[in-house]
This record gives sequence, C-alpha cells and structure tokens, in this order.
Amino acid sequence: MVIKCKMCGGDLNITAGDAVCECEYCGTTQTIPQADSEKKANLFNRANKLRMNADFDKAATVYASITAEFPEEAEAYWGLCLCKYGIEYVDDPLTGKKIPTCHRTLSNSILEDSDYDQARENADPVAKRLYRDEAKEIDRIQKAILDIVEQEPPYDVFICYKETDDEGNRTEDSVLAQDIYDNLTGKGLRVFFARISLEDKIGEQYEPYIYAALLSSKVMLAVGTDYEYFDAVWVKNEWARFLDMMKTDRTKKLIPCYKDIDAYDMPKEFKNLQAQDMGKLGWEQDLARGVMKLCSKDQNQQSYVDVQNLHSVNPTADSLLRRAMVFLEDGLWDEARKYADRILDLEVENGQAYLVKLMADLKITREEELRNLQIPFDTNDNYRKIIRFGSDELKSRIEGYSSAVLQTKETLERRIAEIEAGYNAEEQAYEEILKKDELIEETAEKIGKIQRDISACKRQKESLIGLFDGKKRNEVGNTIQALQKELESLEQEKIRLEEEQNTAEETVKPDKKKYYYDLGSAFFEARRYDEAYQYYNQIRGYADVNNRIQELSAFVPNAAYQNNG
Repeated sequence: MVIKCKMCGGDLNITAGDAVCECEYCGTTQTIPQADSEKKANLFNRANKLRMNADFDKAATVYASITAEFPEEAEAYWGLCLCKYGIEYVDDPLTGKKIPTCHRTLSNSILEDSDYDQARENADPVAKRLYRDEAKEIDRIQKAILDIVEQEPPYDVFICYKETDDEGNRTEDSVLAQDIYDNLTGKGLRVFFARISLEDKIGEQYEPYIYAALLSSKVMLAVGTDYEYFDAVWVKNEWARFLDMMKTDRTKKLIPCYKDIDAYDMPKEFKNLQAQDMGKLGWEQDLARGVMKLCSKDQNQQSYVDVQNLHSVNPTADSLLRRAMVFLEDGLWDEARKYADRILDLEVENGQAYLVKLMADLKITREEELRNLQIPFDTNDNYRKIIRFGSDELKSRIEGYSSAVLQTKETLERRIAEIEAGYNAEEQAYEEILKKDELIEETAEKIGKIQRDISACKRQKESLIGLFDGKKRNEVGNTIQALQKELESLEQEKIRLEEEQNTAEETVKPDKKKYYYDLGSAFFEARRYDEAYQYYNQIRGYADVNNRIQELSAFVPNAAYQNNG
C-alpha cells in the first residue's frame, strides 16, 4: 500500500501505526492517514493529486467521500480544510522546505473551522500538535492577506477569463476581455482585469488582490470561447468562489459571456444564469448597458453581506433554528452549521441544533432523508449528542432512522454476499464438469491400456504349447483374469462418470460480465460508488453500464472519461 506525500507527491515510507511521517524527498514532516485500507490510500492519493493541481473542488469531493466512509479519519477532514483555503505547498527559497501558500481566502479563521475541529478531535496527540501548527501558519497567511484586502479600493466588475493557451499564446478570450475592460473603464467603472490590474504586482502574491476584487465586485463577467477555457483550473477557481459569495450576497451577479460555443456546453453551474452571446451584433453595447445598471450607485446595494448579520440583534434559538433549516434546504451546509453553533451558544444542550449539524455533515436538506441514507451515521458525533441531549420524541425519531439505515446496509451487504456466493457456486460446478471430462478421458486411456495388455497376454498364452509350459500358461491365465476384473471395474467407473456428466450437461460457464454487473449494481445502490465503478469499468458496453458510469461521474472524479482498464 503506497501513500503519496501531500507536499511533493513522492512515495512515503510509512510504518504501521504512525500518525506522522517525514518525506525522504522533500524532507517535510507531515500528518498521514491511517494505513489500514488500500481503498482509502488510493482515495487519498487521488485527492492529494487533485489538490496539488489546484483542482480544489474535485479534491474536496474525494476527501468528503473518505469522511463519509471513514468518519474517524482525521487526515480527510484536514484535506477538506486545505481545499477550502486553497492550500498549495511550495518551496521556501530561503530554506528549501515546503511551506503553504493560499489560493482561496475566507473571512473566517481556519482555527474556527468545523473540519479543522474534526481533524484534531480524531487525531492522536502528535498529529494534533502538527495540525495546530499548520493551522496557525495558514491563519497567519490569511490574516496577512486580509490586511492587504482592507487597503484595496473596491471594484465594480471582475472579468474572469483564460489568459494563455497550452502553448503559451494569448487566447481570444483575453483579447475580448480587454475590449470589455476598455469599454467599461471608459464609462467610469473600476474593473479588475488581471492582465492589467496585476501588471504592477510582479513578485508579489496575487491572491490578496484577486480576493479583494472578488469580494467587492458587484458583477463578474466570465468570458469564454471554449468549454475547456471555462473549466480551466484557475478560471474555475475564480468563478466558483464568486458563485459561493453570491449565496450570501444577493447583490452580486455573474454573467457568462460566450462566443462560438453552444450555450448548453457551458459549465452546468451557469445553467440558470442569464448569459451574453458575444457572437451577436451589438453584444458589447448590450453588455455595457446591463453592467452599468447592475453597478448603479443609487440602488443602495450592499457591497458585502455577512451571513451572521442577517438577523436582529437579539435572535432567539427558535429564530436561529428556522434560519438554519432554510440554509439546509438551500444546501448551504457551512451557513447551517454556523447558525447551529449560535443556537448552542444560547442553549448548549439543544438537540435540534445538533440535528442541524448532523444534516449538514450528511448533506441532506430534510430530516426524513436520514431514513434513505445507505451509509450508517450512528458513529457521527452530532448523532451521539442528539441521543444525549435531544427530547425523547427527537431521540426516538432519529434512532428509528438510524436503525432503518443499518437494516438497509445489512440487506445490501447480504445481497452482495449472495451474489458472490452464487457466482462462486456456479464456477465450482463448472470446474467439477471440467474435472469429470478429464477423469473420463483418463479412465478411457486406462481401459485402452488394459485391453492391450489382455491381448498381449492371450497371445503369450497361445504360444505356450510345450510339455513344460503348463505352469507358465496357468500364471498367464491368472494375469488375464486379474486384468479382465480390473477392466470391468474401470468400465463401470467410466459409465458412472458419463452418467454424472449427462446429468449436469446443462451447466454452463459462469457469465463473468453479468457477475460484475450484478456486483456493480449492488454497490451502486449501496452508494459505494468507487466500488461500483471498479466493476462497471471492466464491462463497458454491457447492458446499461455506460449510462451507469455516466451517473457515477457525479461521484467518482473523471469516471465517465477514464479508459476501460
């Protein structure tokens, strides 16, 4: 089992039971996952690779799948923290050691993050200290970034685009974006356009200035002439962060601006957004007029809305709970957790608040969905607190959901075991038929040899006609009788074997593709998506497997595009 360094990607030399390890390639002492599962190791290696490639959203999806299956794996929660803050480890020019740099700034400290708390809660003392040291360093970097952000004047518009193609040449997107920049700045708007806005920041970290612009801009224009450009890592990093900000600041608007591509080929996150076709005559004037309207200074629009200031000065636990439930319905898990924590600040033993946190952990929008989960949640810390602090009615209800999930899990595991046992039985029966073929052939060969021996003995007996050959002739006669007796026994054995073979003649070779399909389907229903993909990937083209793999692509990164192994 190989676990890769999360700093440089080299293979780590891990001793069983260790919680930290020093990488022999980059020399960094780091926390590591529990080396108790090949599947877990593969998931960590995939997530760390995605994160090192700055694909933080996809990496977070994989880390989240680890926490769902291994809820006490501290390193997975830490991985989620690294993705939230866009942490990349780079070489320190002075020491040569790997140090963190931040590509995603947040207003809240990592030291107050719920995933950071989970990482420390599940870590051993050595790893816990290392998490604390790393978090303090990330927090220091974040504060330094926020200090710069506070000094930056606000922007009206942020233009998001891809500057260069794979060969290092300037893209058409960049040229179109500069035309938009010139047009809007000529109308008095302050526009963030990286090619110009960052040209005097050479040698400095760009993140503080990018974050300041994202935070203050009323409008983002996402410019693209190719789906791949919209989906490029750093481009997506910008528009995805702006979409997150839109969830808590409804004055912000994102306008996709596209050319020479079908509107339906843009990222699915743009589905419900009003887009601008830059291939139409007059598009630039239409875009400028719309942006000017959105940036109008007389609309009393807030530049930023902090979710924790949306309520009255003295909210009650009930009002906070109602708000938290709305956040759950909208899929805003972090905001729901924040409000649950505010309830607990008022009432530390409020079972409903722990229910909100449990639902946010499991990413469900309604309480009833707990019954339909395929992964048990009885080890979740918030579930345990519900059982400890909740009312009798709440405890009974949630315990009922948990029991239903456990029963479903047992049923699914029993089904998987039955599929495996059924295939093994078919395979064993088929092997028995093959063995009988071999036995019949071996018996036939023995019969043929004995028949030849009997013929030889008879010829020998016939040649013994002398006066003194009587004794020898009797011996040969006895040999013939013994051989004939053995021949009769072998012929009976051959008849028995042939009858058994005829009885089992309908036995056919087990269908391995069907076996893989049945297993994959069982794992799919159990929401064990990686294992479902493992089987489906081996039988692409069989039945509706290709459609199933397409569904799996929402849960297994790049599943739909990987080649059949």
